[in-house]
Amino acid sequence: MLSAWLRQGALADQARLRGQLLAGVRDEIPGPALFGWHDPAALTGLLAPYGFSVTMKEQALPFTGASPEAYADAELADHPGWVEARDLLEPAGRWEHARTDLTHLLAEANEDPGAFRITSRYVTATATT
Repeated sequence: MLSAWLRQGALADQARLRGQLLAGVRDEIPGPALFGWHDPAALTGLLAPYGFSVTMKEQALPFTGASPEAYADAELADHPGWVEARDLLEPAGRWEHARTDLTHLLAEANEDPGAFRITSRYVTATATT
């Protein structure tokens, strides 16, 4: 069994934003496309040759906070992807830009006008023989 985030919604948008900001300060050749762990066809194609069948179930998980700003600040301080990104973005003068863009992204996706909530979808996949 495995779980994988769907590549949509605020969490996926946050990861894309971080990638775009980092691309602006790094001189790297883009890596290969990510494997579609969330995609039934991709998993079936990977595992069927070994005699496995794949079933998937979609799930949802809410993320909450006091406000979009507070949630963005917590993500920037604690999320491993943002902690690593800070080492490149801050010296390039892009860290405050990251905070502003992330806060705006989360405010646009906010489901709770009195606080903060986003609901992110993921799948659980089970492979059986």
